[in-house]
Amino acid sequence: MGSLERAVRTIGVITNDRFGDFQHMIIQGLKNVFEAHTYAIVIDPIAEGGGTQPRNISLNVARLSGLIVIANIVADDFLRQVHITGKPMVLVSHQVPDMHIPAVMVDNREGIGRMVDFLVDECGSRQIVYIQGNLNQVDGQQRTAAFIESIQRHDLDIDPTYFLRGDFETEIAAESLQAFLKQRRPFDAIAAADYRMGVIAARLLRKARYAIPDAVRVVGFGDGQDAAQAGLTTVGVDVVRLGERAAYQLIGQMDGMEILGTTLLSTVILRRETA
Repeated sequence: MGSLERAVRTIGVITNDRFGDFQHMIIQGLKNVFEAHTYAIVIDPIAEGGGTQPRNISLNVARLSGLIVIANIVADDFLRQVHITGKPMVLVSHQVPDMHIPAVMVDNREGIGRMVDFLVDECGSRQIVYIQGNLNQVDGQQRTAAFIESIQRHDLDIDPTYFLRGDFETEIAAESLQAFLKQRRPFDAIAAADYRMGVIAARLLRKARYAIPDAVRVVGFGDGQDAAQAGLTTVGVDVVRLGERAAYQLIGQMDGMEILGTTLLSTVILRRETA
């Protein structure tokens, strides 16, 4: 097989961190499908290593059969340039409203709605602290908007001081929560925009001698091995399946199918020790 033929069978994957739990599970789903269809995968983790800004993309996109982009790690202008060429492409956990690029996402609105309904209706919570995700990312934006909508639907007060910065980073979430706890404001639940921030929140609350779940309930979004080990109640989604769906959509495009719009994966409450 010549080098050109090999290039035609290669899929590029752009991510910010291939070893992060969320990205790792998506990539596993991609591998499950692409390797079964004999496509090679080249991963470009453009923000890996802790830099403040993503480095330049190293992939030769023109030689790829197709492209998967996880989250909004690259600029929309780059996506627009690739899209104009007709290169098959699928976005995972990101969407660009003014471009018809197929996308696969968790149903953030449904998931956050389930989370708030569970805390309010089943647990009786009324003063919920929300640890937000990265508000520069679509997932972070959608989950915060859905949380506000859900709180309003239950006729609960919206207090901006109960919205903590988290950025999908455990260190930032921990700092924000520690600062909030020092204020000694009343609360009876913490809802985190991802499960890793939920795990660190539960750990800090226990260290501060809050009774979980009797006094405070903690719920995170998404699910993984760390969440299960920590006994964290979550709004679960099959992230490996997220990658698999994206892979099948890309293969469909490469086979000549026209695929448009956003595919949303549903969620379910996984009740454990923290709620």
